[in-house]
Amino acid sequence: MDKVKRFLLRFLIFGSLISLLILAGYLSFARFATYSDGNRTGKVSKLSKKGVLWKTWEGSLNEGGHEGGASADKWLFSIYPGDNEIVEKIKEAQDKNQTVNLHYRERFFVVSFWGDTKYFIDDVNVVED
Repeated sequence: MDKVKRFLLRFLIFGSLISLLILAGYLSFARFATYSDGNRTGKVSKLSKKGVLWKTWEGSLNEGGHEGGASADKWLFSIYPGDNEIVEKIKEAQDKNQTVNLHYRERFFVVSFWGDTKYFIDDVNVVED
């Protein structure tokens, strides 16, 4: 009986370690692996902090069409928690109704506590009209 208990304890510890390694690999891949990156230009029409347990910044960029109308071309994006400088730049440009160029990185899949989209902003530049 002692051998069975030792075996089950080792199995539980080994299984837990393997599970943690798999989870760490999954989250690392989700956070750092990039499917594509690029730029989008337009006016930010929405920026909000949302979520129940994890608050994330989510936004919408109007890339053209009739502003606010159904034909407006909206592009949804997220900002990683802690990227306060990017949030402030976007808020300032939105307050001044300025056109911005957003550099983004597209991730392979969505992880809900980091954001609602696969597109994460990592740089903001105001476009001079």
